[in-house]
Amino acid sequence: MTGRKRLLSDAAVVLSFFILIGLGTWQVQRLHWKEGLIAERETRLAAPLLTSWDQAAEFRRARFTGIFQADRAVKIGLQGRIVTPLALADGSTVLVESAAPLSGPGTVEGYLRASEQGGGFIPANNPAKGEWYTADIPALAAALGLERARPFRLVIGMPPALPNDHLQYAVTWYSLAAVLLIVYVLARRKFAR
Repeated sequence: MTGRKRLLSDAAVVLSFFILIGLGTWQVQRLHWKEGLIAERETRLAAPLLTSWDQAAEFRRARFTGIFQADRAVKIGLQGRIVTPLALADGSTVLVESAAPLSGPGTVEGYLRASEQGGGFIPANNPAKGEWYTADIPALAAALGLERARPFRLVIGMPPALPNDHLQYAVTWYSLAAVLLIVYVLARRKFAR
């Protein structure tokens, strides 16, 4: 191997090594971020039921009693989610997300979620055609004629667990960096002879 080729291969290995180390470090940072997110969600889910809208936050558990407006129910997306307005005694309305239609007077319990935003691979909502792909609370409230819609929707059931595979990803990137280094050192020894 000529000196120039050796220099280029050294530079390529060093660059690749630092890229792999950088990706591993980024995954460690993501791991800590995700652990904080999971802890915050678990704390909110474990808190007592919401007693005032001043305490409202994503993943706070809440219970509401009112009258479901089944004639205004809307199907969201392709997963079979149904959002039904629940008229509360104070004259406001909370949107309730469930897997089945809801009607009549009732009491429901679940957790709060903020308005969803589209983007990426999710098509835009088309209220004129009754096509909803995200639970955009202000847009739903406007389309359904709800004057005092609450800023959070209530989702019945428990939220899905947040996956946290970032430690595995970090170990993978760091392992690839170590393997690259070992293979390169062995190759250099072989060609040095």
